[in-house]
Amino acid sequence: MAVRFTPTLDAHNKAPAGRFTIPVSVAHQPGSASAPVRQIHVAVSYDDGTTWQPAPLHPDGAGWTATVTHPTGGGFVSLKTDATDSAGNTVEQTIIHAYSLTG
Repeated sequence: MAVRFTPTLDAHNKAPAGRFTIPVSVAHQPGSASAPVRQIHVAVSYDDGTTWQPAPLHPDGAGWTATVTHPTGGGFVSLKTDATDSAGNTVEQTIIHAYSLTG
């Protein structure tokens, strides 16, 4: 499985400060059996993964939407997730510097 984050960013891969939503989806490898996701968590870090804050998730179509609050002053956003499907498959994924913030 792979977790995909698809935030709406500007042409420089930057997002604004304040409340921000991040679409989240889970894909299974081609040719493997797809089982429904039973559990998923997302966390966000603004200090390169030193500390993490849980990001609330809300069902949204075939995936979820994570809601975060970006700080002011620029910097980077890191994302971490873990998911388990009903067949017992798991994925843990961390992306340091997933995108940057406008200053």
